[in-house]
Amino acid sequence: MRRLLLLLLTMPVAACVNFGAKPPERLLSLSAKASLDGGTLRTGATGNSLIVGFPETPRMLETSRVPVQIDDVSVAYLKGGQWVDQPGRLFQRLLSEVISAKTNRVILDPGLFGGEPATRLSGELLRFGVDARSRQALVTYDATLLGSDGSTVTKKRFSATRPVSEIDAVPVGGALNDAANDVADQVAQWVAQ
Repeated sequence: MRRLLLLLLTMPVAACVNFGAKPPERLLSLSAKASLDGGTLRTGATGNSLIVGFPETPRMLETSRVPVQIDDVSVAYLKGGQWVDQPGRLFQRLLSEVISAKTNRVILDPGLFGGEPATRLSGELLRFGVDARSRQALVTYDATLLGSDGSTVTKKRFSATRPVSEIDAVPVGGALNDAANDVADQVAQWVAQ
């Protein structure tokens, strides 16, 4: 009985102990500046739909941390903030939302409709961070559009920059969100042609 009582008394103290890493001060995300209203219905032939794939990313973007290019060969990570998910996944969701809002295309999830005959948008998110020297947030995306018949391939690079007042989580997050929305808007215009 004594052991049970002792165990019950120590449990609340054990719940207060944290063995994990200290959480970041801020978690950053991307939000689309153009999105569909609730209840919007889109229909279309499968061949006219668009599958927006997850972009390939360089190693420095395969983390939830925000890269800061210090010089030509040195990269550090932003202190005090990190993404809620990897930048490639965040950008893919933003891209899907903006293309859906700005075009009449039905956007399909690549995980659910991978084998369907549809136009496919894939690419590589080359830059998604901050250049400390120029104090600019940079987003560069190489897009590849594969026609639904599989015979047409088109590739184009899209890029946007935004000034960053200081290299801190709030201004960097806002500048990267603006630049990512700019790139997504450029891609939506290209896809709509």
